[in-house]
Amino acid sequence: MVDAEKLRLIEQSLLRAAEQIEDLTAPVMARLDARFPAAAGAFDHHGLGKPDKLRAEMMDNLIYCMMTWFERPDEVRILLYGSVPHHHETLHVHADWYAGLLEAGIDVIADTVPPDASDERAAWDAMREGMRLAVAEARFGLVG
Repeated sequence: MVDAEKLRLIEQSLLRAAEQIEDLTAPVMARLDARFPAAAGAFDHHGLGKPDKLRAEMMDNLIYCMMTWFERPDEVRILLYGSVPHHHETLHVHADWYAGLLEAGIDVIADTVPPDASDERAAWDAMREGMRLAVAEARFGLVG
């Protein structure tokens, strides 16, 4: 079932963040790199000479997940279940980095939410918890 109000609030936040920050990539990646310094090296290694392109692709995936979470959360879970274990086991991209990217993205956008917009903040908190759990389930194979 679609949570239309939370979806509306998330879209509102994303629009505000896009107006205030324009390109979310740099601040999101800066937060990810600060928390997981080795992640920056993984972008360099797996980016095949184009780490900025890989970062942009990851941001596209992140924004897609954010825009889809309250409308089709199972679709996001399937995406994570297909991606996290493969990247973790085969490419040595730690599952914690997935959660870290989600957290960094949510943090950067949530920073643009006015302090008195408690319903909007609650929507981001709900997304954070849901996606954190989805990454953990994907990592440990708790599908189903």
